Amino acid sequence: MASTTAISQTALDRLARRLAQVVRDLRDAVREAHGEPRAAGWLNAARVALEARLPQPVPAADLPSTLIGARNSAEAGNASTAAELSWVEAWAALVVCGLLLERAAAQEQATRQVERRAVGRADLAGLPGECVPGELRLESLVPAIYPELAELSGLAAIQRRLAELERLLKPDVLRSALDDLRRRYATRLPEAYLLEWVQAELAAGERRRHGAYYTPAPLVGYVVRSVDWFLEHVWGLPYGVACLPPGDGDREGTAREPSTLELRIVDPACGTGVFPLALLDRMRDRCPDSSHARRLLSAGFLDRLAAVELQPLAAAVARHLLQRRLVEVRLDCGMSRGIPPGLPPAWPVCQGNALEHLDDWPPAIAQLHRGRQLPVIVGNPPYANFGQGNRFPGILALLNDYKHLLGERKLNLNDDLIKFIRWAQYQVERAGQGIVALVTSNTFLSGLTHRQMRRSLLSCFDRLYLLDLHGDRKRDRGPGATAVDENVFPRIQQGVAICFLVKTANSPGPTRIWHHELWGSRQRKLGMLAGADAGDTPWRELPAESQACYFVPRPSEPSRLYDSGPGLDEMFRCHVSGLQTKRDAWLVDRRRGPLAARMRSWCHPDSDGPDGGSGRVLGTGRKNGETSEREPPSGAARRPYDATCLRPYMVAPLDFRWLYYDPDLLGRPRWELARHLLRPNLALVFMRQSTNAGPYDQFLATTELVSDRAFFSAHGAPFFAPLYLYPEAMRPDSGDASGRECNWSEGFIKQVTARWQLRYIPDAQGDLRQTCGPLDLFHYAYALFHSTDYRQRYAAALRTGFPRLPILSDLTLVRALCRIGRQLVTAHTVLPESWRAGPPALPAQCGRTWQGAGPRVVARGFPRFEPFDADGGERGRLWLNPRCSLAGVEREAWLLRIGGHQVLARWLKSRRRQRLSAAEQRYALHLAGTLWTTATLIRELDELRPLAEQ
Repeated sequence: MASTTAISQTALDRLARRLAQVVRDLRDAVREAHGEPRAAGWLNAARVALEARLPQPVPAADLPSTLIGARNSAEAGNASTAAELSWVEAWAALVVCGLLLERAAAQEQATRQVERRAVGRADLAGLPGECVPGELRLESLVPAIYPELAELSGLAAIQRRLAELERLLKPDVLRSALDDLRRRYATRLPEAYLLEWVQAELAAGERRRHGAYYTPAPLVGYVVRSVDWFLEHVWGLPYGVACLPPGDGDREGTAREPSTLELRIVDPACGTGVFPLALLDRMRDRCPDSSHARRLLSAGFLDRLAAVELQPLAAAVARHLLQRRLVEVRLDCGMSRGIPPGLPPAWPVCQGNALEHLDDWPPAIAQLHRGRQLPVIVGNPPYANFGQGNRFPGILALLNDYKHLLGERKLNLNDDLIKFIRWAQYQVERAGQGIVALVTSNTFLSGLTHRQMRRSLLSCFDRLYLLDLHGDRKRDRGPGATAVDENVFPRIQQGVAICFLVKTANSPGPTRIWHHELWGSRQRKLGMLAGADAGDTPWRELPAESQACYFVPRPSEPSRLYDSGPGLDEMFRCHVSGLQTKRDAWLVDRRRGPLAARMRSWCHPDSDGPDGGSGRVLGTGRKNGETSEREPPSGAARRPYDATCLRPYMVAPLDFRWLYYDPDLLGRPRWELARHLLRPNLALVFMRQSTNAGPYDQFLATTELVSDRAFFSAHGAPFFAPLYLYPEAMRPDSGDASGRECNWSEGFIKQVTARWQLRYIPDAQGDLRQTCGPLDLFHYAYALFHSTDYRQRYAAALRTGFPRLPILSDLTLVRALCRIGRQLVTAHTVLPESWRAGPPALPAQCGRTWQGAGPRVVARGFPRFEPFDADGGERGRLWLNPRCSLAGVEREAWLLRIGGHQVLARWLKSRRRQRLSAAEQRYALHLAGTLWTTATLIRELDELRPLAEQ
C-alpha cells in the first residue's frame, strides 16, 4: 500500500538497509567463528545482556513461568517469546535498544522550547533501573557476555562489525533518519516507530506474523481524543482522562470536583507504547493548570494506566519512552525529578500476554472488577489470522459466544483480532460499564461468519460507533469510493476500522449503531482524523433492519421479491466446496498421457516410483518457470492403476485439466458429493458471497469435478451442488441413470410449483404448461442468475450471503427464461466433451482463425486484444506474441467474465511461455465461440427485463 510520502532512498531507508546488512554480516561471522549449534545461544546471551541495561518491564520473579526465557508457553499455543527470537531478531534487539539508549543520552537542548527545562542525564538518572547508563559500547559487551569468544579466530571480524553498528547508532547519524520518521508518522516521538522499520528490514516474516505495524499518530490521536470525549459527555467526568480520582477533593480551594469512578485505562497490546504516550500527553493537555496536573500525577494517573506487550524488546522500548515522557511532564509541572518512590515497579508496561490471564494477571487488569471501576480498553491489537497462536483455554471458551449455532467451518473467528475484542468485551461485562476503543480490521463489520459476534456485541453494549476507513486491496469499492483508496497502514492489505463500543451502567434503551466511512488516499484519511474526535464525526445512524446482523449501511430499498425467494443453500439439499488435491503437481496435468504414465508407474507393484526408487515423484506443476517436486502421501498404500480415475477437472472457469481422482490420495476429495459427478450429471458452481469489483458473476454450470479455486474471490471458496444424487452402491463408471434422486430441496420444489401452478415430475424436464422437472428449475435459475437486471438490482445483497432466487409467476416469462437457460447450460457444458475429442462445428465459431507463421506460444506481456478498426469494432485480433494472433474474436467474448476471471485472458495466461498443442489451439477457437454465444444470450435475457415489472 502506498504511503503518504514516496518511498525512496531516504535517510531512514538507507540507515535501515545498512543496519540490516551489518547485522547479517555479524550473524554470519558469529556462525563461522562459533559454530552453528552454539551461535544461537551466544546471540541470545548478547540480547539479554543488552536488555539488562534497560529498565525491566516486570521483575522476572513476578512473571508467570510461561513468559520467561526457554520456559515459554509453546505448549499452550503461544509461539512469540524471547526464547524463540531468531538470529536476526536477536541482533535487532541489540540495534534498537542501543539506538534508544544513545538517543536518550544525547537529548539535545536545542530541540526544546527556551522556557522549558532541558532533560539531561542527571534528570533521567533518578528513574528505576538506571534507564540511561554510561556510554554504550557494544564492542565492550563481548568479553563480559562470553569470555571464550576472545579465543576464537573470528574475533576481529566480529569486533569490526560491532564497531560499525556502534557508528550507525550515533546521534549525528540518526538525526536525519528520525526526522524522516517524524514526518512519516506525524509524531513528536519518532523513536516509538523505529522498531517497525528495524523489524521490516531484519525480520519481515516475524513482523508480519506478529502484526507489528504501528499506528500512525493521527489515528492514535483520534482514538485518544474520542475516549476523552466519551468520558466527558457520556459519563460526565470533568476533564475526561484528566479527571481527579475519587477522594481527591479540591484541596486548594477551586471548584473542581473529583470523579466518582475509578478509571482503568488498559492497552492490551501496546507495542512500543504509542497509545499510552498519547494518553499521557492528552492528560497533560486537559489539565486546567499545573496544580491539577500535579495532583493527578501524584495520586491518580499513575494508578489508572496499564499496558501489556508480548514481545520483550517492544515492552522494554515502551517502558523506556514512557518513563522519559513522564519525567518531562513532571518537570513541566514543577514537580521533583524522577518518579515518585511509591510507583509500582511494573508500571506502566507489563511484559506478557493479556489473552492468557483473564482475571488474575497483570495486577492493573485484575483491579478492573473491584469497586466502581470504569475500564477503558484502547489500542491496535494484531490482526494475525486463523488463530495460530494464543490458544489459551480461557479466551477460546469466551470465543464460543461468537460461534454459537453458526455451523461454520471457517477459521477467521479465531483471529487474534477477534480474541482481543472478546477479551475487551469480557472486561466491560465484568465491570458493568466501560469503553472499548480499538483499531481493528473491518472484516467483522459485514463478514458472514461474524454475525453471531455482532449479535453478542449488540447484546452487551448500549452504543456502537463504527468508523470504516476501508483500504482493503481485495474488496470491491463501494459507491463512495474514489479512484484511489489507500490503507491508513502502508503495508497491510486488510481494510481498517475504528470501533468505539460504549456500555453505561444504566442502559438508556435499545442499542443504537452509528456508522461513518472514509474513502480516498492515506493522506486524506489521516488529514481528516488529525485534530478530530468522535464528537466531530458526522455519524449516520443505521436503520433497525441493519442491526440484526450487519454494522454497515444496507440497501435503502430491499426487494420483497428477492427476500422472499430461497437462497442457494436452501434450494439444494446438499452442497460442498470444491476439491483440494494438496498435490496438484503430482495428481493434475494439462495432458492425459503424462498423468496416466506417472500414476501407472507409481501404482505398479514392481516399481518404487517413477524416479527409480526414491519414492519422490517429479510433477509437472511449475512455479516461477521451474519444475516442482511433490511426494505421494506418506501413508498411501499402492493400489492397482485404474484408468477410470482419470477425470476432467475444472481449475478455472471453462479451463479443464486432467485429475487422477483417487479419494485416498487427495487432501480433500469431497467424495460424499463429488462421486455424483462421476456419473451423468449436471452441477451448479456458485459462491456464498463475492467481494470482487464489478457485477456479480459467480455462477457456472458444469458436468465435471471442480477445484476449490475455480472462482476468484478474496473471501471463501466456490461451492458446487449436483443436480442428481446417485445411490451409493452404483459404480462410478456405470452409465445407468436409474435410481437417482433430485438434489432440489422439498421446500424449494413446493414453493416453485405453488407459484407456477404446475405439477412436478421427479426427473428430466416437463412441458412447462402442465408439468415441470428438475432440469426446468435448473434452467430457470441459471438464466435468471445471468440476467444483468438481476446482478445489478441485487448487487449489494449478493455480497452479503448466498444468492437468492426470485420466483416469478408469469409463465410466459418463465418459459422464455428456461429456454435461454437451457442454451446457456448447453454452451457451458459441451466444453469438456469438445476438450476430449475436438470442438463441434458450432455456428458461433465461424470467422475465427489462427494467423501468423510464428509458434503458438503466449509470450511475456501477452495476450493482447486489438480491435480491427479505430472505433473499437465488434471483432478484433487477439495476439499471443508479436507474430501470432487469433483473428475474428469479438470484444464481448474477450471481456466476458465468469467467476471473477476474464475467461479467455485467464485461459491463455495460465499457458504463458508454453507452446499450445493442436488440441489446445482448437479449444481456444471453441472457447472464444462459447463466450460469444454466452454474451449473445445475456443480451437476449436483458431484452426480456425479467425483473422490471415484478
